[in-house]
Amino acid sequence: MEKKTKLKDGTEILIRDMRKDDTQKSHDFFQKLPLDDRAYLRADVTKKWVVEARIKSIAMGGVKRIVAEVGDEIVADGAIELAGHTWKKHVGELRLLVARDYQRKGLGMLMAREPCTLAAAEKVHARAVR
Repeated sequence: MEKKTKLKDGTEILIRDMRKDDTQKSHDFFQKLPLDDRAYLRADVTKKWVVEARIKSIAMGGVKRIVAEVGDEIVADGAIELAGHTWKKHVGELRLLVARDYQRKGLGMLMAREPCTLAAAEKVHARAVR
């Protein structure tokens, strides 16, 4: 999936699937986030090996990750994490982080739309988590 669009302020943005070669860009994105934004994350994404593991988890299934880029920089990260084959297989968590400079410009809604569309196709009920 790859979509070019514009934010409310006219900024051109590319929303696409996360790729194997996104390790450094993703790590840079998380490093720049304020501590209070990272406080709600389950993993310490300031460690590069954690970012690498997140990207590897895509191939294992159960998670769909997308990013938003401005130029060559990741400015938002989103995922729908599926519960798997348990009795909760119809439940998923939507996780979304947007860089502060891009908040309140419609990027969050654009990023949420893609995993929610996937979840609906998989008959998953997404639950937003902050």
